[in-house]
Amino acid sequence: MKRTLTVAVFILMISGVAFAVTTRYFELSSLNDFLAGKAVWVEISALGKIRPGPAFKQYKSGEQLIWSILAHSSGKYFMATGIHGKVLVMEKDSLRTTFQTESVIVSSLAEGHDGKIYAATAPGGAIYEMNADGSGGKKFCTLEDDYVWALAVGKDGTIYAGTGPKGMIFAVGKDAKPKKILDVKDDQVVRLAVNSTGKLLAGTAKKGALYIIDPSANYSYVVLASFPNQELSGLAIAPDGSIVLGLNSLKIRAQQPQLLKTQEESEQKVEIQQDDSSDSSQQGGSQEAVAQAKCQIMRVTEKGIIETLFQQKGMYISDIIVQNDGKIIFTSGPDGRLFAVTPEGEVSLMNDVPQSQGSALAARNGILAAMGTANPGVLYMVDKESSKEARFTSKVLDASLPSDWGRIQWNATGEGIAVETRSGNIETPDKTWSAWQAISGNGQPILSPGSRYLQVRVSWKSATAEIRSIRVYYRTMNQTPVIFESAIGSEGGEGGSQSAGNQQGAANQPGASGGPVKIIRWGVRNLDNDKVGYMLEYRREGEDLWVPITSDYIDKTSYKWDTSDTPDGWYRIRITATDKLSNPPGQEKKSTWITEPILVDNNKPMVKNLENRGNIVTGVAEDSFSIINSLAYSLDGGDWVSIWPEGGFFDQTSEKFRITLEGLKKGKHELVVSTTDEGGNSGVGAIVFEIK
Repeated sequence: MKRTLTVAVFILMISGVAFAVTTRYFELSSLNDFLAGKAVWVEISALGKIRPGPAFKQYKSGEQLIWSILAHSSGKYFMATGIHGKVLVMEKDSLRTTFQTESVIVSSLAEGHDGKIYAATAPGGAIYEMNADGSGGKKFCTLEDDYVWALAVGKDGTIYAGTGPKGMIFAVGKDAKPKKILDVKDDQVVRLAVNSTGKLLAGTAKKGALYIIDPSANYSYVVLASFPNQELSGLAIAPDGSIVLGLNSLKIRAQQPQLLKTQEESEQKVEIQQDDSSDSSQQGGSQEAVAQAKCQIMRVTEKGIIETLFQQKGMYISDIIVQNDGKIIFTSGPDGRLFAVTPEGEVSLMNDVPQSQGSALAARNGILAAMGTANPGVLYMVDKESSKEARFTSKVLDASLPSDWGRIQWNATGEGIAVETRSGNIETPDKTWSAWQAISGNGQPILSPGSRYLQVRVSWKSATAEIRSIRVYYRTMNQTPVIFESAIGSEGGEGGSQSAGNQQGAANQPGASGGPVKIIRWGVRNLDNDKVGYMLEYRREGEDLWVPITSDYIDKTSYKWDTSDTPDGWYRIRITATDKLSNPPGQEKKSTWITEPILVDNNKPMVKNLENRGNIVTGVAEDSFSIINSLAYSLDGGDWVSIWPEGGFFDQTSEKFRITLEGLKKGKHELVVSTTDEGGNSGVGAIVFEIK
């Protein structure tokens, strides 16, 4: 079955010890924790106790859905079904068709005072009448609306019918002549009930309005409560006279008029599904709409006070009954779940069946007797015994990182509990996951292989055993801190950067420099947030000896390296990252990163051999190690003018140059020549000469 409840599934506890690699645990202990998993034939109490639920006898109807169940006074059970418009009867421990209507859906059933059975249909707007044993079916009347959604029988035997899409309520007497008693305008009447005083209660699908109608006062009415933009999907009267309502933000019946086709079209387009993997989107809206849905259980007291007893996102309510003990029972979608709410508001899961949706409930002698489902339509009769096939599978537990699994403990009473686990590295279990591995006993080690994800499965050999909580211990596998980029520059300047994607061939991509103090920065991926230390070393190109830059590990991702005493040359920097500060000896991880070559050049270039012959000045720019990078001159303190060496390229450590000065006036002049090398160092030279 698919799960759409968005609830917390575990509590992550981290102990405050010095090491980052420590023991953590998942804990399942609340109702929401267990609801987030997959439970079959399991009961979960409001306090989070989980045990085998009541046993159900299962009867496949052969129909797509069961809309309504009538617990007849004869002891028989009748089912209203779709999409073939049949009425079924439970007889001699099997289901059979007792009447076939001309419509697609039989939406509601009611028992008259004489035991006769009335069936509402859609579309077509017809009500059919059958004998108490289901025989002799015939059309009783046709209403002025296409969809008859709800039936109820008044204290005087009057048949009341709620309709859509026009939104009307009709009263039909023994003469089978319908009388319109209320028009709710632009809505649909989908629920009807008669209280102990004979007043008629009606609930609608679009406006979420609750009407109370008095037949003894010429059908005068008032709106007792309204819940805009919600469908009143359940209506029941409690023993104390209060009214219990189920409300959905997802409109189920309000959408049906545009979804229902003729019986022939439906048979062609809708395939009856009998397996447990039915698509829950076939009734009650798409999966996306269900995920955004919200449902509520409300109680309206006789004084008109409205109380919220339950609310949940990602599900919708299909039907409600109230038992003699005041306990509210409701069934839901998109999962076949059966819930109970005490008068005090405590919620528990009574059972979880394999079908995709619960759709209808029936009580006998004031207690739950039967449940119907949709996709496919199955009838479940409640058994007094507990199920012998109860099983619970947790939601996939996510450790966030690959982990080693420790022990598993459960707090339980009784014997006969079997626990298994399986693990994998993909969020949705598939063939790559390990097989289920049995746990040898409470508190024993998990045998599933280390991975990121884990599931727990519980089954019962005893119906009396119950689990209160499950705890799974694990330890995240230590993750290697990985340096993935670096950048080197000079103090007061900018540097080049290098990432993992361009580390190959770095020798052809020299790093920037310029000054004796090099600023080295790097980035690191530290998935488990361990405390990481870094060691820096250098190696001259062409040699294999790594020389320490830092005497010990540092905790920052940048470092200033003073190269004043380092001989000129090309160097690589090796950065070693380790998490030994956060892990026990022998469990630490480390990685290294080697930078692109960088130039260390702390000697200035020189401008030499300056000579003039009239207006022509020649000279040489020279460096002991680095390539000459630029040349410029300034005449008599004027602006700097860039020049090229004689060869036209800056590609040598010594570059000759020739400057021709135009328009010189007679007298003395000063020419200053500046040059820089590849290391960013600069040097100047000057010459004073006279033009006669």
